[in-house]
Amino acid sequence: MAMGCTGAVGSTYNYMGAEANRLVQAFQKGDLEQARVHQARCGDLVKLLHHGGRYGAGVNVQKAIMELIGVQVGPPRAPHRRPSPEGLELLRRDLTDIGFFEWGGC
Repeated sequence: MAMGCTGAVGSTYNYMGAEANRLVQAFQKGDLEQARVHQARCGDLVKLLHHGGRYGAGVNVQKAIMELIGVQVGPPRAPHRRPSPEGLELLRRDLTDIGFFEWGGC
């Protein structure tokens, strides 16, 4: 946004849209310190998603996060699979560690 961007497209907005909106609002108010806090949270989540397949990869992890926040979206289509119970618990723990359940959601 500091370079003039006025929009973005991303599947992560399905479950971190509220945080992205807080980022935009802080930036538009000129509160760069708070905007950086929100940007860091978004970045932490994206980094977590790219942990090299700790929970699985792709749409299966995205759908698992949606279900963890209470939005039932159904299983991923083949060849993707739901994360294993162990992978899901690791995902839940890692999301908790970054505070996602306090600031994340639709």
